[in-house]
Amino acid sequence: MNIHYTKHGRYGVAIIQAPKLFGKRLGYLSMENDSSWALRDYIGGVMLRCGDSPTIKLSDIEAVVEKYWPAPYRSVDRRQEWTDDLETRSKNIFPTSYDGSTPPSTSWGPWRPLP
Repeated sequence: MNIHYTKHGRYGVAIIQAPKLFGKRLGYLSMENDSSWALRDYIGGVMLRCGDSPTIKLSDIEAVVEKYWPAPYRSVDRRQEWTDDLETRSKNIFPTSYDGSTPPSTSWGPWRPLP
């Protein structure tokens, strides 16, 4: 999918619906270029960075994104606000199948706790 990223400084960011990554909830994608990206699962409390998955390119991630939305301008460190926002949005997108507890897919690499 061709994602139109919201600019946050030198990074592009988007809220994404990608069941192959996050299951039945939304996630956060930030990027600088095809080999510099990060996925954050604020609901699950974990993240995956390009350095932990060097064979995965941004284009691989974009290929499994089903929908995306502009991300509000907010620091990634405002974890509780992101969690609340993404949980509310996820429950609206997946009203009967929302899943906030199943870990994201490990086939993409080793997810690590959010700082």
